[in-house]
Parts: sequence; C-alpha cells; structure tokens
Amino acid sequence: MARYVLIALLLILPASPCLGDVIHLKTGGRIDGKIMEKTEQAVKIRTQAGVVSIDRNRIERLEYKALPIDDYHKELKQLADDDVLGHYALGMWCKDNRLRKQAQERFRYVLKLNPEHKNARRQLGYRRYRGRWMTAEEVMIAQGKVRHGGEWVTPKEAGHLAMLEKQQAICKRLAKLAQAIEQGSGKGRKRAMDALAAMKDPDAIEPLARFADNKHVNVRRGVINALTGIGTGPAADELARVVLIDPKEELRVLALAGLKKIKGIDASEYYISALRAYRKKPVELKEHAVLKRRVLARGAWALGEIGDKRAIPTLISVLVVDMGYSVTRTQPRSVKGPTTIKSHEIGTHGRPTGRTHEARLLRPSVGAVKTEAERVIFTNEEAHKALMKLT
Repeated sequence: MARYVLIALLLILPASPCLGDVIHLKTGGRIDGKIMEKTEQAVKIRTQAGVVSIDRNRIERLEYKALPIDDYHKELKQLADDDVLGHYALGMWCKDNRLRKQAQERFRYVLKLNPEHKNARRQLGYRRYRGRWMTAEEVMIAQGKVRHGGEWVTPKEAGHLAMLEKQQAICKRLAKLAQAIEQGSGKGRKRAMDALAAMKDPDAIEPLARFADNKHVNVRRGVINALTGIGTGPAADELARVVLIDPKEELRVLALAGLKKIKGIDASEYYISALRAYRKKPVELKEHAVLKRRVLARGAWALGEIGDKRAIPTLISVLVVDMGYSVTRTQPRSVKGPTTIKSHEIGTHGRPTGRTHEARLLRPSVGAVKTEAERVIFTNEEAHKALMKLT
C-alpha cells in the first residue's frame, strides 16, 4: 500500500520546471540546469540553451536537485516486476515530466503484464477496430490505405499523386531544355534538342503536350520527335492534335509522319471522326469559325496524305460547310426628343433683336441592339485536293 501511495503522490505533483540543479544569483535570479564543473573562479552548468560558465562572484549559493530521470530510475528500482498499477503510474509520471521515451517503455511493459490494459493501450495510441487493438497506422493499413507524403490515402490516390509529382519534375526539366533551345546556340542548343527528342517515358506525354504550343519552332520539333519515340496511343493522340493546330506546315508534316510510324493506330479514323464532329459543331462567335476552318482544312489534308479511301464520303461532306454564327450589331438612330429649345435672334449689328425661336430637339438614341444569324459558307480547298488524290 505504501508503494501505491508514493506513486499516487508522484502523479499529482506538477511537473517540475527545473532541469535539476540551481545556481542562485546575488541579483535574485536563478539558473536551472545540471552543474558540470566547479572551480574557484566559475561554475559550469548545462542548461536547455547549452553549457554556460558563471563567475563565482555573481553566485550567492548552489542548490543540488535530482533530475526527473534520476527520480525515474530510483522509483523503477523499487517497483516489483509484476506491479501493473505501479508501472502504469510511473509511466504517467514520466509523461507529465516530459520523459516520453521512458513513459512509452512503462506502458509497453504494462501490456506485457496485461495485454488488455485499456489505459496503457490508449496511451500508446491503440484503438479498438474490428474487435482488435490496433495502432493508428495498423487501422489505416486495415482500411486499405497507404502512406504518401506523410498522409494516408488510397492506393489509387497515391498512384495519382505520384504521377503528378513525376510530371511536375518532368515539366521542370522540359522548361530548362526549352530555355536552352530558345536562348542557347551551337552545341549547347543541339544537346538540349537531342535530350528533348530522346524522352521515352510514357509519363512524359502530358508534360510534352504542354510544350507542343511553345513559340519556338525547335522546341515544338523536339516535342514531336519525343512523342514519336514514345509511340503509344496517348502519344499518337497528341501527334494527331499537333497536325491540326501547329501553324508551321513543316512541323505538321513531321507530326503526321510520326503518327504513321506508331503501330496499331488508325490515323484515318482519327481525322474522319474529327471532320465529322467539326462539320456539325455549332459556331456561336465569329472568332470560333477560324478554329473550325483550320480543323476542317488540316484534317482533310491529313486524310489526303494518309491515302485511305475510307475517307472519301467524309471528305465529300466537308467540301462546302455552312459556318453560320450569330453576330450582335448596334444600330444608332436619331429620334425626336421630348423637349424644346429657345434661341435668341441676333441682328446684323451683332446685338440681340429681342425675338426668340422655339424648335423641337433632335437627339440620338443609345442605339438598338440586334442579334442576327450570319451565314458564311466555307469552301474547303484541302478537301477537294484530298479527293483528287484519293480518286
């Protein structure tokens, strides 16, 4: 019983703010720590900030105290090996006195004596899950989650996050290569172009696609060569897009050649589908018609280069396309105002005659807003050329 009373007293005592020994200064202050060395001139003490040396003429007296770790070892020696309550109480005292390692040791020891000790389990971070005691990590694993970047996520989320991180790293590398190509010259530029064209990682397709619109021709050329080298379905999709959007004919030819090299890809079907979709695609703004014309023309050119006769019906359907879109016009007009104005008549001598004139005021309105459907017919010359080749 005396042992339990002692442990109970340890639990209710507040954690000591002191590290152990105390140097009381003549000025009334104090320094807490562990006295390491004493000489006639100074006393060295280890504090939380490190070891400091205090002149003897500043010291009023020295006070020696046991550190919490010393009290821990002293109490541990007096505990019986099978004293569950005593070891748990000592663990709680260690926790209050910031002896985390020793607290964990006592709680784990309690579980050896009593595996169902609820409080010790909770102190160690266990919880009941599916009828078993598990740590937080074990619960997450039981739920099928994995750790990624310090967080628990599903395997699918972890894969997605890993992919994003990898693509970010590839984008940074691409940005450096693009800069070297744009600003470099000679061997430096060639090395950068070769490194860009040599990218074979399928995960690089999306980052490469972002640089397919780069303003520098050599960067776009390197992107096309890299996509051709990767040679997968997603890479083919990006090459097909380049054929439709790149402003330089030389690069469109290069992209189409790369597309043809990829095995298992039906390039004809890609452009047939694109022409069918854009032929029916409504155009709401005049500016959008530019893109539609571009797709219809370049898609037809690509089909002519591929030489697949399956494209003939689709090419015929896009020979002439109605590009109808809506335009908004403002039509200003003048209307009679509701007020009248008076003017004073001026005589030939430059002085008022005393007579006045009244007239109704004419003023312009803010204008009538009118939306009209403007019909524009697009004659697709590229579709005509492609049909000539195929027939």
